[in-house]
Amino acid sequence: MAEGLDTTVHKILLTVLAISFVLNYYTEYGSKIIEIENPAFSLLGPFNTTQIVANDNYNQLIDIDDFTFIINPQPCENYPAGFLLMIIVTSNPTNNENRRVIRNTWGKNHDTTKVVFLVGLSNNISISNQIINESNSYGDIVQGNFIDAYRNMTYKHVMGLKWIVHHCPKVKYILKADDDILVNSPQMLRFWDGNCLRGALGT
Repeated sequence: MAEGLDTTVHKILLTVLAISFVLNYYTEYGSKIIEIENPAFSLLGPFNTTQIVANDNYNQLIDIDDFTFIINPQPCENYPAGFLLMIIVTSNPTNNENRRVIRNTWGKNHDTTKVVFLVGLSNNISISNQIINESNSYGDIVQGNFIDAYRNMTYKHVMGLKWIVHHCPKVKYILKADDDILVNSPQMLRFWDGNCLRGALGT
């Protein structure tokens, strides 16, 4: 009995020690960013270096033969060079507060970036009207003609890519996110600018 207890205590102590080591390592080294004075590369630059060519059936979404965009904004029409980054955020129609927070924080639109929210249809009339109002106010809702449900999440993901291919083909980068996460936009842009190395040791 005593031997078994000693073994359990020993395992717990080793686990705590391992966790402490990992946390200490990432606190000490993992978050360090060292700027390179003259970076040899940059992921930024002309945004329209490539253009996606759409060769799929516009009205086909996986096994949906009569697919259509119920709400279909066109934010890229006024940006002939294309956006640097398009962030497609999967969202439940009921999560209007999550979308509001994103619009006011990391999802604020800039000249080089755009955020759109991907939603399906709701059986609730008031929620459907709310989505229409949001779309009219912000122009950042992309809605497909399938019921918004967890089992239909794949539809939503593929719909986002289809929308980009057909309506924003000059986007240079695509980031897929959920409406309950935080994106460190400044850090991401610094990485793309090619002037930093994460976890590197400077001289």
